[in-house]
Amino acid sequence: MSVPLGLAYLPWYDRHLGRLRVQWIGPGLTRSVRKFGVHAMSISFNCECGKPLKSKEEMAGRKTKCPHCGTLLTIPGTLVRPATAATTVARAEPANPAHPDALRVEGLDWTSPEASTTATAPEPVSASGVDSLRRPDLPRPDDGSKQYKVLGQRDHSASGKINFASMEATLNEQAHHGWVMKAAFVINLPGHSGSHDEVVLILER
Repeated sequence: MSVPLGLAYLPWYDRHLGRLRVQWIGPGLTRSVRKFGVHAMSISFNCECGKPLKSKEEMAGRKTKCPHCGTLLTIPGTLVRPATAATTVARAEPANPAHPDALRVEGLDWTSPEASTTATAPEPVSASGVDSLRRPDLPRPDDGSKQYKVLGQRDHSASGKINFASMEATLNEQAHHGWVMKAAFVINLPGHSGSHDEVVLILER
């Protein structure tokens, strides 16, 4: 009995087996699934000795021996290899090989030691928390005459407000360079939001 072209691929219900079967074109090759779900796909084929054999679908393409005659056979179908962790999990690229704790910044080349050093090196600050030496001292006069320096509130306070601890640290720092405070006074200065008081220090050496 001949089967019209295309009908060999259509599923049909086997009343005796209680499952849907799909007949594929090939020498004795069939694949079957149960009508309602949980039944693993299987491969049915015939040995050269004529005995019918059956195997799991994941064994397709592997070698096996016929339990009846001992002939070495290849299970029909395409070999299905299990996925490995190396092929399914992408290897994460470190954010910064040289500095694991640093964050990756787009456009910054972490592979360059000079770039990473420049990006992560902190700027030096003075002990008082402000750069009170932002104005370099003039060289001392050859005749031994006195020198004076005026420090505004921005020079001895990082926030620009009166901070006695910061002021003390600034005076101690200046003392290492030979400066001594000679006077301190408060002036009232106008501003955008109103006038405010500022402490001015006069240093001498």
